[in-house]
Amino acid sequence: MQKEIVIQKSLKNYLHSKSLSQSKLASISGVSTSGLHGLLNGSIPKGLLTLISLSESLGVGLDELVFGEKTISQKINGPNLWEITGEYELIITKKSRSVSSS
Repeated sequence: MQKEIVIQKSLKNYLHSKSLSQSKLASISGVSTSGLHGLLNGSIPKGLLTLISLSESLGVGLDELVFGEKTISQKINGPNLWEITGEYELIITKKSRSVSSS
């Protein structure tokens, strides 16, 4: 099954949600303004580097940008780790050593 490519929709959503102008995104990503304009009007990018630059500049994964799907894995930093494990208690105890007689 082939996934639907939704770059145009994704870009429009990210520009809106991150309050970015087209020229600002073009500037920070290194993608030409005309190239970005073409993507926003439905053209498919000619190179993977364009997609990588845009996804890194927007702080999203390639799957999110191209297919509109969030990636399963995520980076875990201090606050995220606390949210994930905050409801659990970790108990570490020292094992007693048994001394064997020879």
